[in-house]
Amino acid sequence: MMIKCVTLFATLQIASLSFIGFPVSRDFHFMSCLRTILQKHIAQGTNLVVSFPAYTNNTVLTSSKTDTSQVVDSVLRNIYGEIGLPLHLHQLDPRFPLDSPLILPYKPDSYVILSGPVKELTPLYLIISQVYALSSHIPFNPHARFIFMVNGCFANIHHFLKMVIFNIWLNFKIANLVFMIPRLDSDGCDVNEDMYGLVDSRNIDIYSWFPYKGNYCADNFDAVLVDQFRCETLDAFLHNVSLFPNKIPHKFAGCPSTAFVDVVNPYVMLTDNYTDSDGRTVLRFSGIDVKYLTLVTEVLNLTLNYYIYGKNCVDENHPLLIHMRAGFKPLSTFTLLTFDNTIPHLFNAFKWFVPCPISALRMERIFSVFKSSVWFTMFPVIFLTALLFWGSVRLPLEIVMKESYGYRTVSHCFYNVWCVFMGVSVPEMPRTFRVRALFILFVWYSFAMSTIFQSFFTSFLVSPGYVSRMSSLDDLIHSGLKYGSHKDNDDFLRGVGYEEHDNLKLDRFECDDDHEKCMERVFTESDTTFVTTTFLAQYIATRIGKTSDENLLCSLDENIFSSNCVFLFPRGHPVIERFNVVIRRSFEAGLGDKYWSDLHFNLTLHNMRKSEESDCQTCSDMYFVFALSHLRVVFIVLGFGHVLSVAVFVAELICKWLSKRRRFTFDKHETAPFPFLH
Repeated sequence: MMIKCVTLFATLQIASLSFIGFPVSRDFHFMSCLRTILQKHIAQGTNLVVSFPAYTNNTVLTSSKTDTSQVVDSVLRNIYGEIGLPLHLHQLDPRFPLDSPLILPYKPDSYVILSGPVKELTPLYLIISQVYALSSHIPFNPHARFIFMVNGCFANIHHFLKMVIFNIWLNFKIANLVFMIPRLDSDGCDVNEDMYGLVDSRNIDIYSWFPYKGNYCADNFDAVLVDQFRCETLDAFLHNVSLFPNKIPHKFAGCPSTAFVDVVNPYVMLTDNYTDSDGRTVLRFSGIDVKYLTLVTEVLNLTLNYYIYGKNCVDENHPLLIHMRAGFKPLSTFTLLTFDNTIPHLFNAFKWFVPCPISALRMERIFSVFKSSVWFTMFPVIFLTALLFWGSVRLPLEIVMKESYGYRTVSHCFYNVWCVFMGVSVPEMPRTFRVRALFILFVWYSFAMSTIFQSFFTSFLVSPGYVSRMSSLDDLIHSGLKYGSHKDNDDFLRGVGYEEHDNLKLDRFECDDDHEKCMERVFTESDTTFVTTTFLAQYIATRIGKTSDENLLCSLDENIFSSNCVFLFPRGHPVIERFNVVIRRSFEAGLGDKYWSDLHFNLTLHNMRKSEESDCQTCSDMYFVFALSHLRVVFIVLGFGHVLSVAVFVAELICKWLSKRRRFTFDKHETAPFPFLH
């Protein structure tokens, strides 16, 4: 039924075009072929862009229906009226291609590009200028399906297509393309070419290009005739093959690929640099990015060569190479403007790294068991309890006579209260109910306080812990640390819109050319703060032999921003999908994590072999032996008590001696006039 409808519509269209005087053979065959391609090879609902030059044969802009305008009108009628695809028009001024932008909110899925004809401009220039104008904006999609409608007479059609394909691949990396060209006779030109260069051919050849077919590595730009459209057979193709097959193989024939790397530890590390017997400089690299590139190239059967970016005389735009950028390439808006990127293979983050808290002093931790207010209230409690003991036995007289002698004086009450508070037995227990009730309450209070204190006291003697860590920018501002300033690092932070490092009122020192020195100083000097990635901080900590300390890698709680690392490709390169498949499988299998773990382990072993300390000084902090020195506080308190006791005892002796002397002097003075009283 559908075929009958299409046949009826084509017959009516031919009749109508003939009736109004349009050259039917000039544009109808092209439209029939294009309509069939769009219906069979372009999915419904996809976004289509139609681009055409805005010149006539006199190179004057016009809106009249002459030559190119007739073809364009026919294209629009067929696409919008019959196929119903969302359509966007792009009219190009070939003299100023960048003045004709196409700004869309999304990337198109298909492109139809008309080449003319225009006598003053070659079809090659018209095609390249239109693609260049379309590619100058972000919505351009080089992975879309491109249909080039080329009408005219060519002495050597294969040479023309080779030049077009070469320029398109070199500048835009477009591989998913087909060319619609009228079938020429044996002399190289159709016999029915009109005055405008439009040919009257009922057969249209469909050419395409396969960059990696067979053993080719995108180094053969010869077009391949894949099919032929014959209008006599009711819009049917001769071979009816897929015009947009998958052109990127799962295995490449050892095709050359080049990685331009930036040496940034631990992503790309230069491990060896020597000159071979032929006088060539050989570079050896390792790192997380290198590991992923090695996995990808081994799976895809690619020959990978490394070059340091900016230091090797290698053409980065060589059309034969699969070239990429590696070495800490975080995904950002700046990279999206210029490159295509793979999926992230490393999830990273920039953070403020600060010195870790140092071990707290044991005396400070012991005194921090209770707050200062609790310590200060203990002495009034002891004083008031002693006064309550003494006041409870003052009245009535029978209680005074019944109560023990140790609770009748203030000095004895203070002595008993201190004994209870220190957990020492009192010389004599109280006898009356009133004093016993106060006594048991104070015993419970002293027991609770001493239990809490002794529990923490033993813990703090063994492990006093650490001082408070810095967790926010406010803590960092009041820390008194120095900020390690590195020009490239600071410029990168400003480029992503982060300027807090410029607003911090901290002393600064320059890290010169090596930003790793700043991070090392955070670990060694503990007087510096620095902004870097978590992977670099972990790598440096392991490299300098700080892995044995669990409380080593400290940073502020909040991440500055996430930096997911990717590989960068020229915009539109079709092999990026194959790279994504291998990277995703390698990441899900944990191969990257395994390499990172092995790297840490090897660095740790290297540090242990390099260490000259036979007793493993770096490992001694893993264990703690409770020694006599940890009881120093106890002996200090005991010594202080003995000194205080001796001082009190000496004071009592002095007071007693002074009291006897004063009494003797007083008695002598009173009996002096009466010597007989002696």
